Amino acid sequence: MGTPGGVSMTKSLIAQRNLNFPVEKESPESISQALTSLHTLRLDRERISCIANLQGLEQVHSLYLQQNQIEKIENLSCFPDLTFLTLAGNRISQVENLHTLPKLQFLDLSQNRIETLDTDELPRSLVILDLTGNECTKQNNYRERVLAALPHLKELDTQGVWKDTVQTEEEEEDSSEDSDEDWSDLAIPLSVEKDFFADLREELGAHSAQRREEEAREYEDRLEELRQMQNLRALVFNTSERPPWPFGVLEIISAAPEGSVLQSEYPHHPPSNLSKTANPTPKKGPRAPKGKAGGSSPTQLKASKGEGSGVMKTTSKGVKK
Repeated sequence: MGTPGGVSMTKSLIAQRNLNFPVEKESPESISQALTSLHTLRLDRERISCIANLQGLEQVHSLYLQQNQIEKIENLSCFPDLTFLTLAGNRISQVENLHTLPKLQFLDLSQNRIETLDTDELPRSLVILDLTGNECTKQNNYRERVLAALPHLKELDTQGVWKDTVQTEEEEEDSSEDSDEDWSDLAIPLSVEKDFFADLREELGAHSAQRREEEAREYEDRLEELRQMQNLRALVFNTSERPPWPFGVLEIISAAPEGSVLQSEYPHHPPSNLSKTANPTPKKGPRAPKGKAGGSSPTQLKASKGEGSGVMKTTSKGVKK
């Protein structure tokens, strides 16, 4: 029985995750035929609550069920050639129902809820076993018991295995049957599965596209700002037959922030000669009365004349003496 709120393992889900063509456009017969030829089955990260509906997939030798909500190991007898099984990151509390997998060599049960380990439930064919993150790894003589139960084990909980005991003739014969090709396939780290890198590439591509859009918008805004600044500079610095300054231009230049383009061109704000020529306003005031000697009044001329004669008289008296 599955976890409430979990996802059921259906043929539709299996087809959508593992077939390389849009299943909605294919007939049920063609989908079933394509599923029977699968060798690798990926159903990780789907919130699956129980293992079911796997009949007709006898060709599968690698099964990925990590990061789901599975509570029990079951219904795997339909995979007689299964060599690779990962159930990491689920809710499994007991190791069971694995003796139906005589060819299983890689088993990942890390990050589950296994408190007690019955080594008799582990297939003797295992070469790599991972139980990290379970309470059972804290039991007394845990490692020794596992190594004693699995004669072909080469890696336990991501650590290599070196056995000091002498192998029996039967164990040596079993070891010779393990081909180098099988071992090389199992040595591939779980983290380099295709879905992991596909998801990573998709996420990085989305971030990259978003950054490009933001840079493009920023570039357009900056370009528009430069266009406006260029038009303003054309108004300010075009001294050949320049019309009167438009209303507000002088204020814009004066209010330009320090270090801006206008301030760098005109560090002292608009020059005085430009501001004087722009819209000159005649001075208002009373006109001086017209008169002789450049507009001087008769009284002023008489006073200046008297002052001059007094100086001459004083000078002549000194000469006579």
